[in-house]
Amino acid sequence: MKFKMLICALASTLALGAAAEAQHGGGQRALTFYSGTGFSGQSVTINGDVTNFQTINFNDRALSIRVQGRGSWTVCQHADFRGVCREISNDVPNLATISLDGHISSARMEYGAGGRPGGGYPGGGYPGGPRGDGSLTLYSGPNFTGQSINIDRQTNNLTGLGFNDRAMSAEVEGRGRWTICEDANFGTPCRTISGRIPNLNAYGLGNRVSSAQPEYDYGGGYGGPGYGGPGSGYSSRAGTLVLFSGPNFTGQSIELDREESNFVRLRFNDQAMSAIAYGNESWTVCEDVSFGTPCRTISGRVRNLNTLGLGNRISSARPEYGYGGGYGGPGGGYNQYDSITLYAGPNFTGPSVTIDRDTYNLDVVRFNDRAMSMTINGRGRWLLCEHASFGGRCHEFDRDVHNLNQWGLGNRVSSVRSY
Repeated sequence: MKFKMLICALASTLALGAAAEAQHGGGQRALTFYSGTGFSGQSVTINGDVTNFQTINFNDRALSIRVQGRGSWTVCQHADFRGVCREISNDVPNLATISLDGHISSARMEYGAGGRPGGGYPGGGYPGGPRGDGSLTLYSGPNFTGQSINIDRQTNNLTGLGFNDRAMSAEVEGRGRWTICEDANFGTPCRTISGRIPNLNAYGLGNRVSSAQPEYDYGGGYGGPGYGGPGSGYSSRAGTLVLFSGPNFTGQSIELDREESNFVRLRFNDQAMSAIAYGNESWTVCEDVSFGTPCRTISGRVRNLNTLGLGNRISSARPEYGYGGGYGGPGGGYNQYDSITLYAGPNFTGPSVTIDRDTYNLDVVRFNDRAMSMTINGRGRWLLCEHASFGGRCHEFDRDVHNLNQWGLGNRVSSVRSY
């Protein structure tokens, strides 16, 4: 009897020790998601990768997370680890601090030792809050997946952070801009980036970034040190069109610098799903060879050509060197009065720009996040959106607006298109 009591006591002691170890960082790794903040409400616990939270009936429900065991986890906005992702290694009592409250659809265990390699937050998590505005996060996988490192200052050599030639995607917080370069000490080629870059292959820097520095002067364009000179605006690629076989600038790609009437010869017919037009030029892309309609004129970055009805349907493309080329096919174009004028000040004051076609990124006309009022010229209706490629908050207008703040779009318009 005494022997049995000793065994029971020993087992109880081991169980309590294991529970304490798990709570303080050891033991089995697991994540518990709660439907309320502060670890309240309904919950579900996972101990491995979950690609779609619909399978566990907890999609877009989590408001807080407890982390059990050592190591880190990546939680993502969309299924299959897509959208905004964050790597955590500590409890998160309120997911609003990392902008994922009620927006988690997948999660996976990170098998690296201790979270972010060589930098970022200790242990790889987000202790108590988000990253600072203007910082740069580099990811080892495309679409903001894999291991990551957060940088908030000039870094001459990523080797010291264990991340040299590893970055495949990048995210710049807030409105900051960063120059990233292929070689250490900002050796060329370099690119200046802002916002979210799902695939650095689009800039020729996939798995090739060795140095990075923040840009504090926003007037220089996209030049970057050693790449066409300061403010040169991607001079080596200006006027080119890059087409990708996947959305969000993923998959195989081709680069054009001249008119191409038949993509069959390029072995890229009906394959393009996203596109980047470099420089200030726009391109007309058409469904049929020899510029057969329907056609669309694009500029800047188009994350998904399905928005134009041309996903996997482009057979010819040509550059447009002026704004007279129109929209809707060769010789088409808007009536000269069908346009929108954006003003930097309320009540139609300050610098302005007039646009007569769909514009996916107002960076190309140097008016991103500057509009405070607008006038519509003609009888058309226009859609104004917060993010490039018609992302984020959007609103449709059919009349002049004295102050875009009343629609939550003051100094926040990044793309426009007509109806």
